[in-house]
Amino acid sequence: MTRVTIQKVMPTLPVSELRTHQAQVLSRLQEGPILLTQRGRGAGVLIHPDQWNKVMSYLEQYEAILGLKGPVTQLLSSSSRQQRKAGSAKHMDIHISDDFDEPLEDFAEYM
Repeated sequence: MTRVTIQKVMPTLPVSELRTHQAQVLSRLQEGPILLTQRGRGAGVLIHPDQWNKVMSYLEQYEAILGLKGPVTQLLSSSSRQQRKAGSAKHMDIHISDDFDEPLEDFAEYM
């Protein structure tokens, strides 16, 4: 069976356009989210607060239906990120070669 993925395309806007036409851009948020681009790549998404609240409400409902404790919401909050700790990868069998810091032969002509 072939699975078809449908992606919703949202309007895109260079960040520089946001700087020069803030009022017009913000009024367009009533229509839907806008993808901000910087140097031709996605840099962020602007979304109207009402739509954001609706999306978060849907996520909470789905989490409740699935019996989850809110992992999606936790991913969005920075306070749920675990702090990095020195030595936390000691249990992993990682080996670094003795010549790791030596220059590569491919770059000998540049040295």
